[in-house]
Amino acid sequence: MSLSPGLALLTHPPPDSILSRATRRWTPQKPHRKCPTVLWDLLGSLLLVFTCPFVLLRLCLDIDSWRYWEASRARVHFGSSTTRSCTTPKHFAATLHPRIRCAALTTNKVPIRPLIPRFLPCCSNVMDWDQGTIVGTSTEIFKDYLRLMTEPKPEQIRPYAILQQTLPELKKRFRERAPYNWICSQFKSLRQDLTVQRIKNEFMVQVYEIHGRIALECGDMVEYNQCQAMLKTLYELGIPGRLEEITAYRILMLLRGRNRSELNIYVGQLTPKQKAGPAVQHALGVQRALAMGNYHALFGLYSTSPNMGAYIMDYFVARERAKALMVMTKAYESIPLSFIHQELAFDSLQQAREFLADHSAASFTVPTSPDDQKTLDCEPAGAQLAQTFETKYL
Repeated sequence: MSLSPGLALLTHPPPDSILSRATRRWTPQKPHRKCPTVLWDLLGSLLLVFTCPFVLLRLCLDIDSWRYWEASRARVHFGSSTTRSCTTPKHFAATLHPRIRCAALTTNKVPIRPLIPRFLPCCSNVMDWDQGTIVGTSTEIFKDYLRLMTEPKPEQIRPYAILQQTLPELKKRFRERAPYNWICSQFKSLRQDLTVQRIKNEFMVQVYEIHGRIALECGDMVEYNQCQAMLKTLYELGIPGRLEEITAYRILMLLRGRNRSELNIYVGQLTPKQKAGPAVQHALGVQRALAMGNYHALFGLYSTSPNMGAYIMDYFVARERAKALMVMTKAYESIPLSFIHQELAFDSLQQAREFLADHSAASFTVPTSPDDQKTLDCEPAGAQLAQTFETKYL
C-alpha cells in the first residue's frame, strides 16, 4: 500500500542531518589571521639566548652551594685543638666553613678567600652571613682600640689563640694598678677582634664579664651597660656564664634608674630557678625594701651584698640615706651619731658626720663634742634635709 508524500513524511521523517542542512542559515565567517612563522621563530630564539646564561649560572651556584654544604659538615670545631688529619691542609681548609678554617690552618695563619656560594642550598633565598668572615694574623698581645671605618684587614686583627693570651695579661696589668683608660681601651680592642671574627663562645662571655666587673669597680657605667647588653644576647644564645650574677646586677641597675615598669617586666620574666639563686634573692630583697620604705632592711642588705652588688647600690644609697634620715628626724627629738652610723651602714663616724654636713643637716646639740658623743638635733636637721633632698634627688 503506497502512501501519499505528505503522509510519508509524517510516518517516516528524514534524518536529522538532512533537516539541519535544510534549515541551517548561512552566516559569513571572518578569516583567521595567522602570525608569520618567521616572527615566532625569532622570538623563541631571542628568549633562548637571554635565558640560557641565567640557567647555567644558577646551576653552577647550586653545585657550588652543595659543595659548600657538604664541606661545612666536617667535624672540625673552631678554637679546638683537634683537627682532621689531611695531607694537604690548605686544600682541605679551602673546602671548610669560613668560621672553622682557623683550626685547620694551625701550621700557617694565612687566611683563605671565602668560598663562592652566597646562599644555603636548603633555602636559596636566605643569605649566608658567614661568607666573608676573616681570620686575623696579627701576633701583638696588646693593641689600642680604634673604631673601624673601613673593612677590617687580617693583619690588623689578632686571631683566637693570641686573644686567649691577651686576657690573662690584661687581668695581671689591672691588678698591678695600670691606668683604667688603657685597660678599657685594651678590652674594647679585644672585644672588637672577637666580634670581627664572629667568635661567640664561652671565652667571649668571659671577656665581657671581666670587663663589666672592672667597669663597675672603676665607676664606668657606660662601658658596663654595653657589656651587660652584650651578655644578655650571649646568654640567650645558650652560651654558659655567670648568669645569676649578671641577672642580679641588672635588677640593681634598674633600681638605680628607678625604672619600675621595666623592672617589673624583667622580674616577671625570670624563672623560679633563676630567682632561687642567692645573688638574685639579694637583689629582689633590695627591691622589696625600697618598695616598702624599709631602710633598716635595705642597709642590712647593703652591708651583705654578694659579688659586686654594693658598687651598683652606691649610686642610690646616698639618696636612700637622706630619705631614711628624713623619717628618723620626724620620729625622734634627737639621735646619737653612733646610731646613725650603725643604722645607715656608714663606714665610720666621720663619714656619717660628713654626710650630714653635705646635706646641710649637721645640727648637733653639742657641736664641739667628739664624734662618738655627738647627738643630732632632729627639728632643725629635718627641715634642712627636706630642702636639700628636693634640690639633689628630685
